Amino acid sequence: MPQPLRMHQIRRVIEFHQQGIGVREIARLSGLSRNTIREYLKRIVSSGLTPEELLHLSDELLSPIVYTEAWVRYLQDIQPGVKNALTTRGGTINNV
Repeated sequence: MPQPLRMHQIRRVIEFHQQGIGVREIARLSGLSRNTIREYLKRIVSSGLTPEELLHLSDELLSPIVYTEAWVRYLQDIQPGVKNALTTRGGTINNV
């Protein structure tokens, strides 16, 4: 499973794809792996929306398109630990 990207990275991939840039070049420009780019492009294309429509979506509407349910479940599972670690005095994300 590819590492989840931040929303600004996903939007850059969509922009590059919209410009007709290939996977190899997107990888070079973004520093992401080709497999990660392919996986996200597969999700983006399967949405049935055009790149323009995707770029106009809010992060809340775009995230279910690009994030798989497995990542959503994982993030929900670790949320209490992350919140506790970050609200504890001296806590960091490394404490999770």
